[in-house]
Amino acid sequence: MRETERATLVLKASKPTYNPETGKMDKGATQEVVVPCFVSGMGLELKNQLLNNKLNVEAWIMRVNKPISGAVESVKLYGKKYYIINRKTFYKRREAIYLSEVNHE
Repeated sequence: MRETERATLVLKASKPTYNPETGKMDKGATQEVVVPCFVSGMGLELKNQLLNNKLNVEAWIMRVNKPISGAVESVKLYGKKYYIINRKTFYKRREAIYLSEVNHE
C-alpha cells in the first residue's frame, strides 16, 4: 500500500504545570505529528452505522502502515479538523482510523 497522503495528528496536551514566575498553572502544549497515510471515503452503509444516520457529515477512513501510539485528540486532513470515531489494528502493523468532520469551525 503506497501512502500518498499526509495527515497531521494532534496529540493530547501534557498535564498543566505550575509556573512560579506568574504564580499560575500553564496549559500543556499540544504536539503535532505528520504521518504518511492512505485516505479513502467512507461508504453510506458504514456512515449509517458509525454516525447514527448522519449522511451529510464528511467522513474518511485513514489507513497507516505503522500503528500510532499515544492519545490522539484530532486529525488535520485537507485543511480541516476531524475527530476519531473508531480505530482498528490489523496484523500488528496496519491501522485503520475512522474520521468524522468537526462542524463548529
